[in-house]
Amino acid sequence: MANAQSIFIMVRNVVGGGVKEISIQKLAELLDIAALGLAAADIKTLYESNSDTNEFSDAEQTKLSGIETSATADQTGAEIKSAYEGEANAYTDTKNTKLAGIETSATADQTAAELRALGFFDTSNDGAASLLDADLLDGAEGAAFGKLADANTWALAQTFTVPPVVPSFTVSGAPSASPAAQIGFCTDETGGAVLCFSDNTNWLRSTDRAVIA
Repeated sequence: MANAQSIFIMVRNVVGGGVKEISIQKLAELLDIAALGLAAADIKTLYESNSDTNEFSDAEQTKLSGIETSATADQTGAEIKSAYEGEANAYTDTKNTKLAGIETSATADQTAAELRALGFFDTSNDGAASLLDADLLDGAEGAAFGKLADANTWALAQTFTVPPVVPSFTVSGAPSASPAAQIGFCTDETGGAVLCFSDNTNWLRSTDRAVIA
């Protein structure tokens, strides 16, 4: 006796037309599926539950949607670094170099006392005890030194290693004879150029104490 797989019948397609040959067994399977009344969602569930179909599930669809176009998993360290440093406030090579140049525990808010403790001087620690006394030169006060532009009185005799040069002038161009004890050199005195001195009133020749003329 023939089995269901070997018996074929002709089936007409009432929708698209035409006739197709189909086995009794295949027809029975199709009729069973239709009898189940499966909806599209049911068929999808059955499809995705079959481990042998490599089905494309909702979870995989969600995963694919979350991957950017042209995304890659083989970026080099340099590529990742470049992408990161393009972001705002990224820790770049420049910032790393700057940080490396700052001493450990460095501070920008040191007090004046802390700076003085490091050897810096200001008006509060000026003086002999600080080894920095702005009023002293070789241990002597500023008042001990005469200014060339001022009239100075020397308390002690001075020794010059070279002859001092006194100012020169003519009879008509002689400066004021006051104060007394000034020394000068008159270049056109009648008797010839001569060293002279002032007596608070006149310039006198050193040779005979006569008024220069």
